[in-house]
Amino acid sequence: NYFCEDFNSSTAERLLAGVDMVIDGLDNFQSRFLLNDVCMKLKIPFIYASSIEGRGMETSIIPGKTPCLMCIFQNKYSLDTCETAGIMPSVSGMIAMISVNEAVKYLAEIGKTLEGLLSASLMDNRIEKLKVNKMPGCQPCNGVYKHLARQPGIQKLCSNAYHINIRILDMEKLRIKISKNPDFIVTGGKGFLGLAYRNRNITLFKNRMIVKNVKSEAEAKTIASKIIGM
Repeated sequence: NYFCEDFNSSTAERLLAGVDMVIDGLDNFQSRFLLNDVCMKLKIPFIYASSIEGRGMETSIIPGKTPCLMCIFQNKYSLDTCETAGIMPSVSGMIAMISVNEAVKYLAEIGKTLEGLLSASLMDNRIEKLKVNKMPGCQPCNGVYKHLARQPGIQKLCSNAYHINIRILDMEKLRIKISKNPDFIVTGGKGFLGLAYRNRNITLFKNRMIVKNVKSEAEAKTIASKIIGM
């Protein structure tokens, strides 16, 4: 099954209910800390995996047994993105391969699951395993899920893009209305509406949109208001 749906604090528990394990393929720590919250609450094991430039990291997080993501990173958000720092395809492929291998071992109950944080740098040919400990007073480990309690809104993504949660739309009516405006180039697909507007690209779903090639949150909101206010 697949879901063409946003992963946020109002959908996370429903989307992950009943799964056996999660492999993190997210691109920002705000979403990762939300994933950490819901996995800790629902007792779902998950694999954290990330890569940037020529570096990558991976660890298996087992609720109640290992340190969680908050224990490891303590609510610190990385300022680097694939857009600003770049990424070597080889490092992302390597981390993905290790992550899948760890998931298979855990689910099949074979081999030994990685303990600690695997850190790799292909720039200086280094791979090492770092020891991580549970953080005293860690909120998710003690049943406090502040990221899960937050209301979804606007979120910055990679590549000068913003994700915005909006009211539920009638996509067909909106397509007809926007098509009448010569400032917009309208394309479509199954379950979404694609727009081009003055060098900005917008992807619309029934209750959310992604605005690309904008410089700020304010600019993203301004473009969103032009579309859903028509």
